Amino acid sequence: MSKTTITELEQSANTVLHRCATIFPFKIFPTTIEVTPTKVSIKEMILPFSSTLNHILIKDLVNVQVETNPFFARLQFEIRFKEKNPNPISFLEKESAKELANIVTGLIEARGEDVDVSDVGDPVEREKLRSAGDSQTL
Repeated sequence: MSKTTITELEQSANTVLHRCATIFPFKIFPTTIEVTPTKVSIKEMILPFSSTLNHILIKDLVNVQVETNPFFARLQFEIRFKEKNPNPISFLEKESAKELANIVTGLIEARGEDVDVSDVGDPVEREKLRSAGDSQTL
């Protein structure tokens, strides 16, 4: 097994697979969620020019849950070994939130099976990852 170089780590960490944000005016100060092959970043604006940024490593994620209604979606992340998970993120565009959840689920499954996800920056490979994490409606 070869070791990952710093350059490879940087390229992987900077490859944004999907970005999703809350919808104005339902949430005045937006929350943005960004997924890379190694982490999920959640940036929540508190006031203008003031924000919090949280990173959740894919290896620490157990599940991502998406709840939908006719207009919006809500995401909830479940983190391994945490008593309290991050607050749910509401007022997301429905299709974008489902896409994000599918990609994160695919990454969780890939990490669990020790699958190399270094090439998910490629649109074809990204679609395969999304498809692997696609949860069908029951």
